Amino acid sequence: MQLCLNIAFAKHLDWGYEKEWRVHYQFLEQPAGDGYSVYTEDSRVFEAVYLGCRMEEREVATIVELIRRHLPATKIFLGHKSTVRFALSFTEID
Repeated sequence: MQLCLNIAFAKHLDWGYEKEWRVHYQFLEQPAGDGYSVYTEDSRVFEAVYLGCRMEEREVATIVELIRRHLPATKIFLGHKSTVRFALSFTEID
């Protein structure tokens, strides 16, 4: 279990400029104070959430619903792989 948490939350210092927050889906429905980094945040804290290009549609729908419920002011973007170069693009989910 600890290895899973380390993988989910670890990020190399070289990417620190992104100021990325990582959320482990399993803990979103847990009450704060359960020993993990689960806090109640003002809904304006997260400007946007970026979802990966390989996510299953079912997972995207679940996460979008949670974001809409808990962070209604947050924009949501879905990643797409480029067909002509090594790059990702993101489109906003309405």
